[in-house]
Amino acid sequence: MDIKIYRDVPLLPDKLIGRIDEQGKVYDVESGQDEYIGYVDYEEGDVYDEDEDLMGYITDEGNIIGIYEEDDEEDIGYVTEEGEIYGYSEEGDLYLGKVVGMQDSVEGAAAMLLFFDIFEEGELDEPN
Repeated sequence: MDIKIYRDVPLLPDKLIGRIDEQGKVYDVESGQDEYIGYVDYEEGDVYDEDEDLMGYITDEGNIIGIYEEDDEEDIGYVTEEGEIYGYSEEGDLYLGKVVGMQDSVEGAAAMLLFFDIFEEGELDEPN
């Protein structure tokens, strides 16, 4: 069963933007065709892009750590046990979307790291 990734759309139903298959491969589905964009390593809790570059990882507490350069890591948000994804912003915690059918918190990290734009300073771009 695929895990579905939804982006929050204020005052409208959330928009389906991606999916994760049984092997941990992540696909963007917004164009109507599945585009492979990365994968999750369930054993290590790591998230990689399609070029196999490490994007970040999930902590045991559910915090999402983004990796910008080799030694530059930052706590950029978290995922709840219910699959809700939150990013940190100047105004406080910002609800970004959810992962439906989440079996492991690294799937929430993959959703955030691969689908939500993050500025180099760790600030989130507003969802589209």
